[in-house]
Amino acid sequence: MSSASRRPRPKIVILVIPALLVVAAVAATLPGASPPAVADAADAVVTAPEEPQKLGVSFTDVAPTWALTADTVPRDAASDIVAVAQRTVYTTGYTFPATQDLRLSKYVDGALRWQRTYDGPAHGDDCGMAVAARGKAIYTAGFRTTKSGTLDVLLLRWNSSGDRVWTRTYDKGGGDDSANDVAVDGDGNVVVVGASEPTAGADPDWVVIGYRPDGTRRYVRRYDGPSHLGDVAGRLAIDGARRVYVAGYSTSAKNDRDALVRKFSATGAVLWTKRFDGTAHAQDGAYSLRLRPGGGVYVCGETGSVGTGTDGLLLAYTSAGSRVLTVRDPGFLPDMKPQAFYDLEVMPGGDVICGGFDQLAASMDGYMAIYSPSGEMHGKMWEPRSDWRDAIISLAKDSQGGVYLTGTLGTGATSSQIWTMRIREGGTSWVSTWPASPATSHESTATAVYGVNAYVAGFDGQYDEVTLGHVY
Repeated sequence: MSSASRRPRPKIVILVIPALLVVAAVAATLPGASPPAVADAADAVVTAPEEPQKLGVSFTDVAPTWALTADTVPRDAASDIVAVAQRTVYTTGYTFPATQDLRLSKYVDGALRWQRTYDGPAHGDDCGMAVAARGKAIYTAGFRTTKSGTLDVLLLRWNSSGDRVWTRTYDKGGGDDSANDVAVDGDGNVVVVGASEPTAGADPDWVVIGYRPDGTRRYVRRYDGPSHLGDVAGRLAIDGARRVYVAGYSTSAKNDRDALVRKFSATGAVLWTKRFDGTAHAQDGAYSLRLRPGGGVYVCGETGSVGTGTDGLLLAYTSAGSRVLTVRDPGFLPDMKPQAFYDLEVMPGGDVICGGFDQLAASMDGYMAIYSPSGEMHGKMWEPRSDWRDAIISLAKDSQGGVYLTGTLGTGATSSQIWTMRIREGGTSWVSTWPASPATSHESTATAVYGVNAYVAGFDGQYDEVTLGHVY
């Protein structure tokens, strides 16, 4: 285990425009009004913000309350994290004692309470890709290797003492099947989404699987696009009526990849399916989603656009499936270099914040943009690094209206920090970089919030699991 340290940090300049704020990078300011994002003609018109007003406000520099590094075997990493109480979190990922095993870790008050592993019957590579919890039930979803060398979807239920309650797998036709996300509805039913080959070596299809709390399988829903090429379901969200929204992509023979969003009833019936193809008919994808106030979802990802290459993408769908917002964000400069949004969150008042990256030169820079519900850009943030690969990976919202962003901040060709920021208009805002003086790379993979406490999971360049806690 290693402890966190505190170090001085330059002030961060805050630029405030009506209704929200814009954040510039460390010791840097934004040069004038940004170019507008682009909206489809049938959707809300997106306009450039007015010149922001500069205010002398700074973020507080903080260190994590605790930072733990698991270095028990040659390779450990965390893929996902869930917070179940003010000071209790679970992470999932993998560990590598001999072969790769799924790993579940429980942390309480900054200390490791226990670790559990799962080594499948084939003793091959097994991994936890996502974790969810309801009450004392904890679920890890991912994949396990079969004796034939292919992968099966793997779902495990555990209790809070670390006992494995049951194990469920899914194999369609002897090919590779794996889960990318898992969630629990208000009745305790579990939904897993991922990709599944219909036969060995074939292009994968979407797969959405529902289970009861006792592990009984309720339904399996697959999606094979019109071109019968690669289709992958990546993330899901469940609303208060137990309806399930899933985001991912579907490959087209004519349009490369399309972003794909599907809605299911509480019993697994398909309610609607929406494909999105950008203006360049190139690579489009939906990488994350959040429930939309008033019903429906916001979806973020990337889209191929004529004249600006790959852009960040923000879509909004109503509960009935009508697309009411399409934002194609070319980044800080309207050039052909790529941008993408990896995650998003809905802020108090309804504004939407998206995080990902913007490639300005040879490097990838962390990039954040804020939009009103109608698509007006309320601001953006950019991390101006000259040679390194930075990105915002995950966002989460706390109970007081603060939004947390976490990602990777490059400090050298082979070193990086885990970067975390809390933004709250009119409240406490801070920035944290860990470790203070990295000798190797450190990358975050996910963040989780309980109350106002935030937790970050990831790994370092030595393939040690990293878990950080920001506890008020």
